[in-house]
Amino acid sequence: VKGQGMKNAINNPTPYHGAKPFNRITGEFHPPKSNHPTFPKVFGKHLLKMAEEDPHLVTITPAMPVGSCLDGFMKRYPDRCIDVGIAEGHSLAYAGGMGHGGKLKVVACVYSSFLQRAFDNIYHDVCVQRSPIVIAIDRAGLATGDGVTAQGLYDIAFLNCMPNMVITQPRNGHVLKELLESAFDWNCPTAIRYPNLSTTEENLPLEKRPLGKGEVLAEGKDVTLIALGHMDKIALDTRTLLLEEGIEACVIDPVFIKPLDEALLLEKFQESHLIVTIEEHALQGGLGSIINHFIMQKGLSHLKVVNIGIPDTFIEHGSHRHLLEKFGITPEAIAKQVLEKMPKPELAL
Repeated sequence: VKGQGMKNAINNPTPYHGAKPFNRITGEFHPPKSNHPTFPKVFGKHLLKMAEEDPHLVTITPAMPVGSCLDGFMKRYPDRCIDVGIAEGHSLAYAGGMGHGGKLKVVACVYSSFLQRAFDNIYHDVCVQRSPIVIAIDRAGLATGDGVTAQGLYDIAFLNCMPNMVITQPRNGHVLKELLESAFDWNCPTAIRYPNLSTTEENLPLEKRPLGKGEVLAEGKDVTLIALGHMDKIALDTRTLLLEEGIEACVIDPVFIKPLDEALLLEKFQESHLIVTIEEHALQGGLGSIINHFIMQKGLSHLKVVNIGIPDTFIEHGSHRHLLEKFGITPEAIAKQVLEKMPKPELAL
């Protein structure tokens, strides 16, 4: 029961469950600051398009159809959009069973913070069975308005340890759509994580994504910046600041966290003096930890590494911008660290 004392909220409990800024007299929500769609809206709209083209596609949600932008899907195909209620573990076990054998294309949509409740089910009912479902991990990253209990900062850490699991993250809406179109071709459990932030959609043809292939967004020989997903803009802005100091940075979007594009990383690491990982995820167990392990495995002891991300602490409420600034995930803060860590040129005798 929502909104005691305000008629709008009493009559519309779902949109007021996580209320955005609104006029306290009329109860009407203020218009959004951005005209761009959010990652969840791009996901919901494109998944419905895929469902229109393929009758074998079904989706499962544990009581999050509106938040995950599946309401259009549910209205159009009520028999193929299954809400199992607040039962995250069951939703993944159910998805694993439905998807086993590949006759159905199953997409399970769960918020990152709630996915933790399904750890055992993902392992036993999805990965052990090698059920080729897609886990759409919504709200992956900072849950700015929800505080300690709802941060989406730990899914990489617990999914990465599971055999047969693919983990990927798109930097924008276009890449998200390409990953959705490609995931069932890989024939293995796939987690696609994305934040609840505005993004862009390029009006370009969709191309299939090869499994485990990253992208170079900008070339450079001195520093390699590895930017996970929507951290690409921060990395590119950091590169601009470093160019002013005479430092050329290569910017990589890994696209895949598991498996890594080892060939691409080895090629770029040979050219660099410093590696910087940038992620909106806990540093312990996140992309930075994975890259550090890769560097040790390959014996690249000459490299210096800086990991930028969320430290080992509980995260309180705050705006997205404020929290990024607090934890040094800004172009200015990252450029400063790079300048401090870069090898100093030897003085000529």
